[in-house]
Amino acid sequence: MLFTIRTFSIFLLFLLATTNATWGQTVFEGKIFDKATHQPIPYSTVEIPGIKTGTVADSAGKFSIRINTEVDSFSVIISSLGYETIHQTFKLGNNYKKIYLQKKIFNLEEVTVVPKNYIEKELGIITKKAPYELFGVIGIQHGIQIKNTTEKSGYVKNVSFYIKKNGFPNCPFRIRIYQMNTATNLPGKDLANKNIIVSYSGKGNKWFSVDLAKYQIPFPKKGVFVAMQWINQGEAFYYPVNFGKHKRKEKYATRYGLILGFSKPDYEPLSWYKYLGNPWTHFKGRSQPMIKAEVQVTSDI
Repeated sequence: MLFTIRTFSIFLLFLLATTNATWGQTVFEGKIFDKATHQPIPYSTVEIPGIKTGTVADSAGKFSIRINTEVDSFSVIISSLGYETIHQTFKLGNNYKKIYLQKKIFNLEEVTVVPKNYIEKELGIITKKAPYELFGVIGIQHGIQIKNTTEKSGYVKNVSFYIKKNGFPNCPFRIRIYQMNTATNLPGKDLANKNIIVSYSGKGNKWFSVDLAKYQIPFPKKGVFVAMQWINQGEAFYYPVNFGKHKRKEKYATRYGLILGFSKPDYEPLSWYKYLGNPWTHFKGRSQPMIKAEVQVTSDI
C-alpha cells in the first residue's frame, strides 16, 4: 500500500523510539509443539497476564515477547484451539523454550446434530455500509454478542465480516466463536474445536462471508460471541496510522493487518474486545464492529 513521504518519515521515527524503549528488556521466545506428534502448532496464543501482554505464534509455531528485566519470573498461559490450555511459570535466563500441548479429547455429546426441520435467521450487525474503521494489532480480538432471538437451539451456518479497503484487506485472520458464560455474561468456552483461519480475496469495503457448516458449531439458546482475531503473519503487514484530529493520547501509531468495518446501528451495545494478557472488555459506545451470522434453528413444523 502507498503512504506519503511525511507519513513514512513519522513511521521511521516511531520505530526508532520503539527501539530505544526496548533497553532494559529481555526476550522470552520459543516454539510450540503437539505433544504426541512433535509437529509445530501454528497460531497458538501466548499470554502473560501479570504484565498484561502476549502474542500469537507464527505459522511455524514460533513466538517472541519482550519482558521487563525487573521481573524475575512470570506466569504464562499458552492455548490453541483443539488443545489443552497450560499455565506455566518461567524464570528469566535462557528464555528460548520448547512448549508441548496435549490435544483435547471431545465427548460425543459435544458434537452438534443439524436439525432436520429448521429455519434460517440472519443476526448481528446487518447494516450495509461501514463508515468507520476498526484497527487491529497482533492477538487482539474484536467481536459482538449475537443473541438468539428465537430461543431455539441450532447451529452456525456462516459468519460475515465487513472488510475495509485500507490496511491489508487480504491478511489472514482467525474466526473465534464463544459460548456465553452465564455466570459472568462474558465470552466463555470456545465452540470451535479447531483453528478457522481465513483470508479475504477482494479489494475491500465489502462483506466477506465464511461458510462454517462443515464445522458443526452449535448455536445455543443463549446465543454466541463471534470475534475476529488478528494473527501473526510476519513483519510485512505493519502500517502507520495518523489519527489526526481524533481526541486520542496517540496521534501516530502502528497497526497490523486488515481493518474491520465499524458502524453506529440503532442497537444496544453488543461489542467486546480483548488484548492478549487482558480480560474481555465491554465497549459501551454506540459504534459496533460489523459482524453478523446466519444460523439455522429448529423449526416448529
